[in-house]
Amino acid sequence: MLKLHNTLSGKKEEFRASDGATVRMYVCGPTVYSSSHLGHARPAVVFDTLRRYLEFSGHTVKLVTNFTDIDDKIIRRAKDEGSTEREISQKYINEYFEDMDALNVGRADIYPKATEHVQEMIDLVQKLLDNGYAYRVGEADVFFRVHKFSGYGRLSGRTPDQVKEARIEPDERKENAEDFALWKAARPDEPSWETPWGKGRPGWHIECSAMSGKYLAPLPFDIHGGGQDLVFPHHENEIAQTEAAFGKPMARFWLHNGFININREKMSKSLGNVFNLRAAYESYPPAALRLFLLGTHYRTDISYTPERLKEATAGLERILDALEKAEKLGDRELNDEAEQEYESAMKHFGESMDDDLNTAAALGVLYGSIHETNLALQSGQDQAELNAIAHAKAAGAMLKVLGLPTRRSDNMLKTRSEAGAQAAAPDEALLNALGEARALARTEKAFAVSDFIRERLIELGYEIRDLPDGKFEIKRRL
Repeated sequence: MLKLHNTLSGKKEEFRASDGATVRMYVCGPTVYSSSHLGHARPAVVFDTLRRYLEFSGHTVKLVTNFTDIDDKIIRRAKDEGSTEREISQKYINEYFEDMDALNVGRADIYPKATEHVQEMIDLVQKLLDNGYAYRVGEADVFFRVHKFSGYGRLSGRTPDQVKEARIEPDERKENAEDFALWKAARPDEPSWETPWGKGRPGWHIECSAMSGKYLAPLPFDIHGGGQDLVFPHHENEIAQTEAAFGKPMARFWLHNGFININREKMSKSLGNVFNLRAAYESYPPAALRLFLLGTHYRTDISYTPERLKEATAGLERILDALEKAEKLGDRELNDEAEQEYESAMKHFGESMDDDLNTAAALGVLYGSIHETNLALQSGQDQAELNAIAHAKAAGAMLKVLGLPTRRSDNMLKTRSEAGAQAAAPDEALLNALGEARALARTEKAFAVSDFIRERLIELGYEIRDLPDGKFEIKRRL
């Protein structure tokens, strides 16, 4: 039985579709004003894998992922580039699809855009005004009365005082500091829409409540997903405005993936350490990037280093090498012993995935099957070959659930990394010079220097091994 960690309850709960068959899932998509980065890739890969596993387990999944295509950042980008908000958002939506296709992220069933659902947002704001959960100020600004909604803070665990301190946009016109914007009054030279309370545009949070309610009714739908950074205020506000409007919970399960750290710092555009996907694809197969993301449990923060992506690339190569060798054995019917090997591997894989989508443990099962495949191939005996076929079959099934390629010719492996690596590879004389410098540093007991050289060689994709009599050997790691 699949168990998922529900952020709302703070514990793992058994998951079943509310109607027993179709899982209705909403995952917050990007604000489309710039190119996709690793922070966009992680939730996309996580929830694509969840969808794949649910389908593998016999469910039908209806997935909705939104695009925020009207926002302060999009407006600024359009002004900076002398373009329109529509042109900017569509440009980056197209890029997003290309980047996610490369990662083998399946397309959602529906991709609603905020600008195409303004009427639904107006209707929702009007409902909140009518029942007293919202109020007007100024020409057309509308705010939500947080203090009136008694359950506010239960998703994030924040107290009213913590909520008040967290608000970064103070406004003297608010009844209370913690109140948040549902609708913003029109400003000069910005997109706006007519409403019964004045001309303006929607706040950020209202769009997800309006669009999920339209496409995943009736409430509550099954799963709402996104990154940990969305728990507060975005998802907290979604819950408040949805429940206040309809008197029903918004979603049964709230799932959130962890942060990404770059060189031990949280990835952030303000820190200038954003890992752009298109740049990554120049050096690494997209499938290796997906494998890297799945190698850490989705709720755990993940640390990116070049070395970890190189390890993922090497791991992918080992997997595909084993499957290619097993394929040469032909398509044979499995006997009882081989069938048991297959069923045992799939059972352990399912147990890992059922444990809150533990892809890290599931990859351990996958690598175990690859190891068994290689061992059996070395034997050359008939039964060993049947066992190799069984483990390769299991590995192929696991790879499909994880969204990873089963063949080297898969489009996921297309990359220009080989040409780039050859062009940038250091020559043999330079490698030897580095090795000699390290050997001298070790002789002089300058171990910090020798360790630094070794680490730099690893970053370049090389391994140095010490031999007898002070000699060394340098080889490519991949």
